[in-house]
Amino acid sequence: MANEFITLKNEVNIKLKINPKSPLLIKLGDGKESAKDENTICFMTTKGGKAKYEQGKKVEESREGYLYIPGSTLKGMFRERFHQIYYDYKGLESEKLTEKSFDEYREILLKDKDLKSEEVYDKNLEIDKLFGSTSLKGRFFAQDSIINGKKTDLNSILKTRAITPIDRFTGGAVVPLNFEYTTEAFEGELIIKNITKEELQALYFVIRDSINGEIRLGNSKTRGFGQVELEIKEFNLKLYRNNLDEFKELHNYFEEDKENSMKLGENYLYKGLKLKDTKTKVDVHNLNEFIKTLFGGAK
Repeated sequence: MANEFITLKNEVNIKLKINPKSPLLIKLGDGKESAKDENTICFMTTKGGKAKYEQGKKVEESREGYLYIPGSTLKGMFRERFHQIYYDYKGLESEKLTEKSFDEYREILLKDKDLKSEEVYDKNLEIDKLFGSTSLKGRFFAQDSIINGKKTDLNSILKTRAITPIDRFTGGAVVPLNFEYTTEAFEGELIIKNITKEELQALYFVIRDSINGEIRLGNSKTRGFGQVELEIKEFNLKLYRNNLDEFKELHNYFEEDKENSMKLGENYLYKGLKLKDTKTKVDVHNLNEFIKTLFGGAK
């Protein structure tokens, strides 16, 4: 029901660390890059200024600011992986849908003026209910991620690499491409409102996939850039007054976070819970009791 989204039942806040397993590509230039210019297409940017390279050497540097992974990049990665989990693997829809049929289905919803708001929500795809669409606001939010959770001087973390591509038609070498990259870890936050148990399970599937080397961010993935491993540094769950027993089977793995709880007399307006430090680490070979219980495997 649409009411399930309008009424705030719970909120998950996860502090996420992004550990590079291969270099992460950084944007070059002044923001006027062309879609054909592989030298400037990437996913992390500095705010303002530009850098210029000639024959593999930096000849101009006027950028200011700090490196960051945009929240939209991280959200897009999660959306893509959730899509695979929901539709490619589990087949939750009544029929096997292609990307084209997804778009057609969304257009039909937008054109049907007779549908009430709660009917639009009910008829939306599960992936859109979580991440949003043109007809629906999402419940999944990703903050920009910065290096080790703090703004860091550019020159101390930038590295360069030159790659000489081969022309696929002539077989000869072309002008070398200069890449800037970093291997520093980034930290950011995920916020998910009214999360369901199935969505929480899918989130852990994505964490597992990253540990197994299946997650890449940014451009030039085929050149070896962008492989990352995701690590949960902190997991906070907020339960609102009429839903304090939600995820009851998981409560033993949390401790109350009194600073993020609010009471009116003896009753909670909302209750903050923090996952115990011993349960935040994900080991795909030796699952902890929290993950086993989440997937229904604990005794």
